[in-house]
Amino acid sequence: MKRFFLFYGPLSTLPRNAPILLGLSFLFLSCAPLTRQKGKEISPPKGVHAEDIFLELEPPSGVVAWGETLFVQLRAGLQSERKYPVHISVSKTPAWLWTNLNPAILAPQQTGKLAISPSLGEAELGKSEIHLDARAYGTDKPREFRFSLEVVRQSGQFVQVLTAPRTQACRNACGRVSGSGGQLAVDFYDLILEQGQTCDDRTALPPSQRINRTAYRITEDGFGFGRTCRVALVVAPAGEYDLVNIRLPGAKAERGEVLLKLRNLQSVWLSPDNTVALAVSGSALTPYDVPTGRLLGETCRVTGALTGIMLTGGTLLTATADRSCNWTIQ
Repeated sequence: MKRFFLFYGPLSTLPRNAPILLGLSFLFLSCAPLTRQKGKEISPPKGVHAEDIFLELEPPSGVVAWGETLFVQLRAGLQSERKYPVHISVSKTPAWLWTNLNPAILAPQQTGKLAISPSLGEAELGKSEIHLDARAYGTDKPREFRFSLEVVRQSGQFVQVLTAPRTQACRNACGRVSGSGGQLAVDFYDLILEQGQTCDDRTALPPSQRINRTAYRITEDGFGFGRTCRVALVVAPAGEYDLVNIRLPGAKAERGEVLLKLRNLQSVWLSPDNTVALAVSGSALTPYDVPTGRLLGETCRVTGALTGIMLTGGTLLTATADRSCNWTIQ
């Protein structure tokens, strides 16, 4: 076994060897492992429990009409007051209900909007719910919130459908009258306005744009459109009034087919969204649901001149006269 000696000789040589000792000491110290000084370690942020999330909706519940849009204001955050953004999503909603969140991620103190729009004629009238999920950093499962919604018909004044035995357009729909004398008929077409198409009798329209399969015979009273252009009223021979589906979604009858047949009338009045028809025969008034053709209430008789028809709150139908009529409909 070999032995190494750093110093050899008498002690009197130590002063001469002092620089060597200092150098070797420094070398050994520099090669020694460094020790980490103890200090505070930064802990990762804790995840958010679902119960800590809150979501405020204004209004807290709502009423919206077919084809219209309700805007709900949203504000979200954490009850613990930690400053994490909250992600909102619509987790459950009926297929006939369109929704949109803007924005979907809400920073602290930020407000957002939830737009809700039920499809005209397709959305179920009455009570419904929208389910909203809220998540934040580290949330293992979302917290669910619910928004109560009531879907109603569009409110407003009814308008009488005016008829005439002449070709006429209504937005992007066209009714063309053909024949003469007592042999008049009408056919309905889609108009593509971007292609410069018009309802003029002298301009040919492609057969593929025809809405009805067979022509409707009409009297000298002719036909007319509802103001939304979704429904047409055809005055047929033998005192028959036919409401025809031009572009009414959710109806039982296909486009171009008859939604509702009525007889022996003086006039037909339609609601703002053309989904309620009030048939007037003398002083007798009867309300109908246009998409399904069903009765909405019993026949009621007014006294005096009919001065107006109004749907209020989507459910209260009033025909105003000296003696008025009222119906509660859905």
